[in-house]
Amino acid sequence: MTDARAFADVADAPGRVPWLGHLPRLARDLPGLLRGAAGKEERLSRLRMPFGSDIYLWASVESLDLLSHKDVSAVESAKIGEVIVGHTSMLGSDGADHRRRRTASSAPFTPRGLSMTGVSDVIREVVLERVEAMLQRGALRMLDETQALSLEILFRVMGVPRDELDEWVRRYNHLIRGALGPRWNIPGFPRHRALKARAWVDERLGRYVQAAREDPDSEGLVAELVRGRDEDGSGLDEIELFDNLRLLVLAGHETTASVMAWMVAYLAQSPELQERLLAEARANEGLPRTPKELRGYPLAEAVFRECLRLHPPAVLGTRTTTAPMTVEGVAIPEGVVLGIPLWLFSRDAEAFDDPDHFDPDRWIRETRKLSAVELSVFGGGPHFCLGYHMALVEAVQFIVALVRAMDDAGVRPEMRGLPGETYLPLARPRAKETLCRFVAR
Repeated sequence: MTDARAFADVADAPGRVPWLGHLPRLARDLPGLLRGAAGKEERLSRLRMPFGSDIYLWASVESLDLLSHKDVSAVESAKIGEVIVGHTSMLGSDGADHRRRRTASSAPFTPRGLSMTGVSDVIREVVLERVEAMLQRGALRMLDETQALSLEILFRVMGVPRDELDEWVRRYNHLIRGALGPRWNIPGFPRHRALKARAWVDERLGRYVQAAREDPDSEGLVAELVRGRDEDGSGLDEIELFDNLRLLVLAGHETTASVMAWMVAYLAQSPELQERLLAEARANEGLPRTPKELRGYPLAEAVFRECLRLHPPAVLGTRTTTAPMTVEGVAIPEGVVLGIPLWLFSRDAEAFDDPDHFDPDRWIRETRKLSAVELSVFGGGPHFCLGYHMALVEAVQFIVALVRAMDDAGVRPEMRGLPGETYLPLARPRAKETLCRFVAR
């Protein structure tokens, strides 16, 4: 047996610049960086990071096994968003703590839970209102619109009154900017504003939690989380409730909004796709709320899956080793951050024919059970996306409502080609390039 190579011998990935390491390359050309790493004989390379631990990129599909490996942890990965998700969220916990918190939180996010708790009805109401407003305006930045739509849905299912929605959005934006900025808690800096915003959010979440505890018949997301129990009959404590509610808003609005903006961008490039979606929409009534009703919209679901495949919001997963392990013949010590290139796997030629081509029909032609590679955009293992079903319902309702409303108004979406993309901290279309006009058909 050949001895493992020394950890210190792992070479840097191409594109490192002084002081900033690989951060500029990650922000501007993540696809090129990942493909370059995958094309090398050595599949393990080091990404130099100016703030925090270096990342050891494992450019092999085998890295997906890390998502459920017993000797790695997801806790370190969550620290960049600590100001939002705290220390007790599902994202920032592993093992027994993670299982307990996820089990106690999962009921509202199952297919049955979405309809039983009224979440699907809230999505429908917000989608119809927002789509009508979009067409009345005529010209808009689509990413701004889909972000506002997703945030309103999440705040509404949490019980936020309509007249407070704008203030919640403003405070939550402070939280997001604080997570991305320097960690200095100095007046005037993003971190300081973020901590003040979190205190404001938590004070109001406390009201909703207390109301749900006092009324056993209350409905909605907060009530379901308050009543949620793990296998031993234990529920989430106050801090866990707050941390996980903040996490659900962050994860739920940013990712789904990005994919919905891409759906409109591709729709604008193909009048034929609009006609096919319209025919499917007109063959059904209302908007789908359950898995059974979603089966009537295979093309709409396929467009969502294809946009998510080509433009996954989570482009690079990380796990930190909790014990020594061997990767690509290299002896990796404890405490090393390993990178899982999720974007790369969504373009895997072995899993997808012509992987860089937009082809939603590939999801309709494929009838077998989806593989780990095909589902990798939702993560894997114990941290598989809890909001998977909610995102699917929201995106399908949105595109179905949009094509119906456009047909009624006699318009189609017009955009100047597909927008460019940014990659940090999550991938999204460039907002200014999602300018969309609704013009006469």
